[in-house]
Amino acid sequence: MVSTTLNRACRVLFGGAAVAGCLVATALAQNDDIHGTWSCGLSIQDPATGTTMNADFEQTYAADGTYERDGEMNILIEAFEVDITIVIEESGTWRWVEPMVLGETTSEIAFSSPAETPSQMEQMMLTQMQAAADAEVSQEQTVEIRSITATALELVDDEGAEMACDKA
Repeated sequence: MVSTTLNRACRVLFGGAAVAGCLVATALAQNDDIHGTWSCGLSIQDPATGTTMNADFEQTYAADGTYERDGEMNILIEAFEVDITIVIEESGTWRWVEPMVLGETTSEIAFSSPAETPSQMEQMMLTQMQAAADAEVSQEQTVEIRSITATALELVDDEGAEMACDKA
């Protein structure tokens, strides 16, 4: 939600310690509960590598089973004094796998830089993140919904990463 997009990005950044951002629902969740646009935020710190990743994005779940996710990720790597921003644009399909589990299948994903001239480190990270994401296009990823109300959504992935969203 951090979604499967963030999960892919974090696999690249944290060497397999994937941290995702995606959705999670209550036991009584219905299709209508998830419909709409959600503003989401995620912050992940890895003290071992001195890396911090903050992401803010909007994700829209449409009644026709499609989704779109757009936002930015800021990555700070203290050891290398690297502070970069990466733009994420993603779309695909979603479905209820179980009452508490949401599945997403990405059909398109793109990472880019808002910088006019990205640094060499930024270019390298963009290339790695895009390659990792492209390898998972068309593969369903699932997340559990911890809670959902008319205005708030809390998600957790299979590795325990949590993401909070508010109805936009």
